[in-house]
Amino acid sequence: KLNDICKNVISLMTAEEVYENTVAWAKDYDEELYELFTKDPDFAKAILNIDRDVPKPRKDIISWSDVKGYVSYFYNSLFVNDAALPENINKDDAIAVLDTYLRVFDVNDDKDTWFAKIKDICEPLGFTPNVKEYKKNPDAFKGHVGDVSTVIRIAVTGRTNTPDLHAILKALGKDEVTVRLSKYAEALRIG
Repeated sequence: KLNDICKNVISLMTAEEVYENTVAWAKDYDEELYELFTKDPDFAKAILNIDRDVPKPRKDIISWSDVKGYVSYFYNSLFVNDAALPENINKDDAIAVLDTYLRVFDVNDDKDTWFAKIKDICEPLGFTPNVKEYKKNPDAFKGHVGDVSTVIRIAVTGRTNTPDLHAILKALGKDEVTVRLSKYAEALRIG
């Protein structure tokens, strides 16, 4: 019950409040996180602000010790990508998704343009941009737009569940996103 209360309270804090509390905690208990956060406070606050100013903010942080795991994929020194592809996506299809997405990715796209581009790459790759269409006739497609997004999410974050992917891509920036997409595609080719 206490965990539920904590995550509810923290989810309602501003990014600034979460940052300040985390830094105060990390100063005594996690030198690595303290160094990362205080080296670039604006970046740390931008990370913490993702999905915070929405009607239903995420409730991933229960205690300040959870913050490091929550933000780890934003920092190369903490980032480990050992996530497996979803069972319904084979590695050749994932490589095709990543290679195609790399050609259309633009970090400056607004959220609607960004998602429209993901939908646009679906059909040429054998996926449907329409989840309902996939549910109606799953044998006609390799998957749907959510599967395509998941491949991109895994390549960039090493996770299948994250806050808003568009915001994550913007925070990481073009160069870092491009490197991660390319590295993951290369690892799939080799592995």
